[in-house]
Amino acid sequence: MKQVLPTILLLLIPVLSVRADDGWTPVRDVPSLVSRFSEASSLVRSIECRFHQKKYVDVLVGTAESDGFYGYYAPDSVVIEYVSPDRYTITVTGDEIRYASAGMLTVRKLSSDRRLSGLADIMRTGGIPDPDRLDAFDIEAYENSSCYMFVISGPGLRKGGLEVVADRNDMSLVSFRLLEGGNDYTEFSFSDKVILRASSADE
Repeated sequence: MKQVLPTILLLLIPVLSVRADDGWTPVRDVPSLVSRFSEASSLVRSIECRFHQKKYVDVLVGTAESDGFYGYYAPDSVVIEYVSPDRYTITVTGDEIRYASAGMLTVRKLSSDRRLSGLADIMRTGGIPDPDRLDAFDIEAYENSSCYMFVISGPGLRKGGLEVVADRNDMSLVSFRLLEGGNDYTEFSFSDKVILRASSADE
């Protein structure tokens, strides 16, 4: 499984309407851009950063917001530590997920939680398909002066799809939004990123 560049991590209100007046213009050579993202992601050994999460669910009529710290450690470990408004930690290693809250620890298989499994996969890989799997997905890409945005739909993304924003200089994740059907979404935005990369010569 590919590493993220936050990459990883890996979160925006219903699908962004991409217009010229928003500063986004279409990228013509999407496969080349995906390959660049994949190459940059493959060099990531660890990522540590802050995150801000927004979650909107239509039936609750409101947006829940949280803050915390995110860590990714190659090849397959993710730590999501929530610090506000509630304190708890989610740790994913391989197919094992651990919830720690108020001194209580719960351990189970990640594959038993489809939604969290999908979220963890985005956190690990950045959500961009491998270049050799592009035919299975519908991907549009856009750019502005500082970022690239990928709009992705296809297998495993449920009804809404995924929007990923990456820094155009190092391809690290700026934000991603998982669209969950209707107006529902989960969005993560990342800041204060510390990224450890291998050199291409080490690969």
